[in-house]
This record gives sequence, C-alpha cells and structure tokens, in this order.
Amino acid sequence: MEVRDLSILFIISKMGKGGAQHIVLDLANAMAVDGAKVDLLIFYRTAQDQSILAELDSRVGLLNIFPIALASDHENSPKKILAFLSLPFLAFWWTASGRMAQYHIVHSNLMLASFFAWICSMFQFLSRKPAPKYVETFHSDLVSLLPWERKLFSLFWKMSDGLIVELRRKDFEILQREMPAHYIRYIPFGIIPLDMPGQREITEYKKTYSNAPIILSIMRLQQHQKKVLDLLMVIDQFRKTYSGPFVYLLVGDGPDRQRAEEFVRSVGLQEHVKFTGYVDDIQLLCATARVFLIAGIEDLVGIAGLQAASLGVPVVSLQIDTEWKNTKSIFFNSASYEILAGELEKLIVDDTYYNAASHYAASTVQSTFSVDQMVDSYARVFTSIGARK
Repeated sequence: MEVRDLSILFIISKMGKGGAQHIVLDLANAMAVDGAKVDLLIFYRTAQDQSILAELDSRVGLLNIFPIALASDHENSPKKILAFLSLPFLAFWWTASGRMAQYHIVHSNLMLASFFAWICSMFQFLSRKPAPKYVETFHSDLVSLLPWERKLFSLFWKMSDGLIVELRRKDFEILQREMPAHYIRYIPFGIIPLDMPGQREITEYKKTYSNAPIILSIMRLQQHQKKVLDLLMVIDQFRKTYSGPFVYLLVGDGPDRQRAEEFVRSVGLQEHVKFTGYVDDIQLLCATARVFLIAGIEDLVGIAGLQAASLGVPVVSLQIDTEWKNTKSIFFNSASYEILAGELEKLIVDDTYYNAASHYAASTVQSTFSVDQMVDSYARVFTSIGARK
C-alpha cells in the first residue's frame, strides 16, 4: 500500500498558532500532494486560525463540526462548553452513520480530538463497515501532564492502532514499557524554514525599539506547560546583570496573560517587556531578534523556536525536564535562571560568540529538523498501519 491509496482524516480541535497545528497542516498538505484523499476535521473556528488555514492545500477538505467561531483560542464561552458536551453524541453519529468508515486512517491530535476518536472507535461496530485505523500523535510530554490527563491519555492510547511520540525520547521508552504490544514510534517534528525579510524592512522594525537588542518568545501564554512566568523570571535575572538597553517581546496570548502582566508590574519590568498578542506573520519578528527564549523538553524546543533558528537566531531554552542530564544537547538549555541569563548576556555582548551560535542554529535546523523527514516518517506509519487486516 502507498500513500496515494489511502483516505486520511486528520482531527484537531482547532487550528491556530500552535506547533501541533503547524504539524497537522504540513502533514495534511504533504499527504494530499502525494495523492491521498485527505480531510481535516476541526471542532470550531477561532480568530487566530485564518492565516494558517489559508495555507491549507486546496486538495484538503476542511470539515468544521460546529458552526461557531470564538474570539480567541482560550475563550471559555457557553457555546464552546455546549459544543464540547455534544462531542460524544457527534462522535457516535459519525461512527454509526458509517462516515468514519470512509477513511483508512484517522489521525487525532490533542486531547479533545483523542477523545472524539476514542468514542468513534468504541462504537465502530455499529456501522457494520470496515473500521479505519486510529493513529494519534502525542504533542506534549509526560512531565507536564496532570495526573488526570495522564490517565485519560493512557485510556485513549490503548484503544488506538498506533501512537506517535514527538517530544521526549524518554516518554517513548516509558510508553514502550507500559504498552509493549502497541505500535509506538518516535517522530520528531520538522519545519519549513522561514524566508528572510528585506534588510530595509528589518532596519525599520528595529527602529521601533530604538535599535535595542530584542529577546523574543513566541508561545501560548500559559504557565503549566509553557512556563511563561519562569521565562519572565529569567528576564528579571538577566536585567539584574545586564546594564544595557534591551526589549523582551512576548508574542502570543493565553489564559495566563494577566498573571504574566501582573508579574511584570510587580518586579518593575514594564520598560523592557512588551506583550504583542497574536501576530500572524512572525518572519519579521524572528529576523530582528537577537535571541529566542523558550521553555523546552530534553534537547528539543517548539516549532516557533525552530522557525527562528532557521533564520540564524540562537535559541536559549529553559529546561523543564528535571531528569534531563544535558548530554548531547542540540540547543543551549538549563534549568537555572542565572545560567540562562548569563547565556543571554553573552549572546548580546559578544559578537564573535553570537555569530558562531547564529550559524549553528541555522545549520542545525536544516540538517536535523527537516519537514520532509517528518513527512516521510509519517507516510511509512500510515502505509504500514493502513495495510493491516
């Protein structure tokens, strides 16, 4: 069986500015280009999904299960809650009506999609048609899951036909031990490098911040997984040792934005920290940044960090895995605010050191985080699982 012989349904709760959404976009487009019949099912629209959905290949069918649009990804409106409560009934209908049986592969991404796929798999017998193969990508890590999330994911994974782990290699080993008979693969994500804006555009943008060095973070403003408050603590530590001007651009939005803004005021960082909200086109932001600061797991950083690195922006990562031994590290990482602050200062004041780190960042993305490698790995998973009887 080849990719062109497959009918694939990708499921994700929403499209927007997250790394998981970019991966789903790249996979759906690539599978459609290779000849597969591809649909993308989302549960609701948000104000932040317009730009990424504009990149969806015209051969990919976009299915919107609820005709609602939310102002932001993290909005908890009554209509969103009602939609979520309706998910089990809609999953039951999709399965019993035979709609899920149209696909060879159903690939779920993130917890709500995993829940939807789990319900479908439970009631697949009602359609009296061949069941699709259910594949899931785990876009997080076991370290950052709450206990109830861990239990739910374990329940969903055991009912799937295949599981992809993309972040912590140790999670891959743990899950292999917990589910020895299960089909589990480790596939790190890849990215399409950003295009460098023109020099004039870069120069003009830097002037808006008085040509001060820019430290950049692009992320969902959430403490539990993204550690936004910890990153601000790193910046606070950096401010105490670096006496020159600088700007910390915190790009994105999320449930903990207010907490982050309150922290900035409490420690007197208002002069340096700028909250931009969501930004559709991040190329200019990345091109003007001196350093990209992010929270990472093991030696991996998120999609936005890799995109910045593709333009030669050095990445400094707050290590959130307390068991990580910092061996064979791809990007600079540490759990120490002081060490991270020292690295930020070195990258800003030492041009020779910065130039070497910049060249390393761009070459590493090109050699290690190719989207083509990721797509090829997924294609092998889909064809292998799809060929099973």
